[in-house]
Amino acid sequence: MALYSKYDGEYYEGYKGLGRRGDDLAGPPLLTLLERIAPTGRLLEIGCAYAYFLREAEARYETYGADISEHAINRARGIASRSTLGVVDVESKESLLRFVGKRRFDVVVALNTLEHLRDPHSVLETICHLLTPGGYLFFKVPKRDSLKHRLFSVLGKEDELEMYSDGTHLSLLTAREWIEAVESLPFEFANLPTIPMAKLKRWVSERRAWHGFFFLPALSPLGHLNDCLHLLCRKPRGSMRSNR
Repeated sequence: MALYSKYDGEYYEGYKGLGRRGDDLAGPPLLTLLERIAPTGRLLEIGCAYAYFLREAEARYETYGADISEHAINRARGIASRSTLGVVDVESKESLLRFVGKRRFDVVVALNTLEHLRDPHSVLETICHLLTPGGYLFFKVPKRDSLKHRLFSVLGKEDELEMYSDGTHLSLLTAREWIEAVESLPFEFANLPTIPMAKLKRWVSERRAWHGFFFLPALSPLGHLNDCLHLLCRKPRGSMRSNR
């Protein structure tokens, strides 16, 4: 539990990366993607932090959020007030199942979370169990073989990378290793849907223009330029009986 005690107010307020304050995936880019594959239903976010993404998703989904940090969940309750939130050790299947009960989910999202776990493979296995047949998992993780990582390694400055800075990134894998972890489970990969250009232009004009490039990693020639891997996976229909 010593590791989990790190996820306190100081950790979140000092976090310089994207995603903790709602300025990364928490909003229209990811929601636009999800709306095109699962327009309605029940959604669970693993590692929801302050729940900025859930706040955006509440208008369309029945939303649930789990996080190991009591501090984060306390803050999240004031941000995503319509979501069901809980302090959950997501690496414990029993703890996660206790939180969700008999509910199964049409969408599970994990943004910059799986790399913080000791055994992400077992959590992916639990997520597969929690999905309805035909349900989707979307997750984002850093790539240990990214161009930036390789460059810093060559320069001998690997320890300056954010992923090594605080000791919480326990599973830093290559893109191939993440893909193999998914392939070892009853998942099938799904293509990232295209975004209606009108929606994308409107969102870009209203917010920060560079976020419009979020989906560029889906294009294979450009994928190696991004520090993170974005994977959309689907649980095959008929793999297990739905329990809603």
